[in-house]
Amino acid sequence: MGGALLTDLYELNMAASYLRRGMDQEATFSLFVRHLPPNRGFLVSAGLEPCLAFLEGFGFDDDDLRYLATSGRCRRGGSSSPTSRCSR
Repeated sequence: MGGALLTDLYELNMAASYLRRGMDQEATFSLFVRHLPPNRGFLVSAGLEPCLAFLEGFGFDDDDLRYLATSGRCRRGGSSSPTSRCSR
């Protein structure tokens, strides 16, 4: 499995929307928490290496593309990027 279908549909739709608008530059993401634990002024994150390894391999494999093609949410044609063919 390529891993891209492990995300929610909202994220796939947002990626497709950005790609349709030509927004294909490098992106950044932030890690945040809504509330720190009581009496804490900072938060230490662990497990970032496995997360980054997952993201580096994040993509669509052939099974993912077949599913998207038969799901009714994607259309053929357009950009060569699989997510750019997904519609809302």
